[in-house]
Amino acid sequence: QFKKIAEKHKDAILNLSTHCRSPFGHLYLSLKEKTVQILDKNHFFSSETGTHKNYLSHNDIEFLSAHLQTAISKQKERIEKNLFILSTTKTLAPFLGLLGTVWGILVSFGEMQAGHSVSSNSIILGGLATALTTTVLGLLIAIPALIAFNYLKNLSRRFTTEMCDFSHFLLSTIELQYRKVDI
Repeated sequence: QFKKIAEKHKDAILNLSTHCRSPFGHLYLSLKEKTVQILDKNHFFSSETGTHKNYLSHNDIEFLSAHLQTAISKQKERIEKNLFILSTTKTLAPFLGLLGTVWGILVSFGEMQAGHSVSSNSIILGGLATALTTTVLGLLIAIPALIAFNYLKNLSRRFTTEMCDFSHFLLSTIELQYRKVDI
C-alpha cells in the first residue's frame, strides 16, 4: 500500500508523511530522515560559500545506499526473528520420535527380561505400539513445521527482494531530484 503511494508521489518524495508501520514505511522514514539531515548539512555549508543550493554529492548517495541496506537488514531480521522456532521444531521432532521408538523397544526387552514369557504378545505389542506412536507423533509435528518454515522463509525472501526494489526506487528518485551535477 505505502509502496504505491510513494510511486504515485515520486515528484515530491521527501514531502510524504506516513504513519505506516509496514517495513516499506520504515524504510521510507529512515531514508527521509537521513536525506533531510544531509541536505540540511549541505545547505549550511553551501550558504557559507554563497551557492544556497540543496544537493546531494556522490558520497552522500553512497552513504544513503549503505544506510538503506542496513535498514533492509534490520527489517529482514525483524521479519525472521521467530523462524528459529519452526527450524528447531522441524529438526528436533523426528529425533524425539526416534527416541520414543528406542524407548518403546527397550521397554519391551525389559519386560521380556523380567521373566515374562516371550510368547506373551501383549508385552511385545505394547512396546512396539509405543515405538510406532512416538515415531508417528514426531513426523506429525515435523512435517507441518517443515512446510511452514519453508513457506515463511520463501515469503521472507520475496519480501526482502521487494524491499530492495523499493529502496532502489526511493534512492534513484531522490538522486534524480537532489544529485549535484557538475557542468
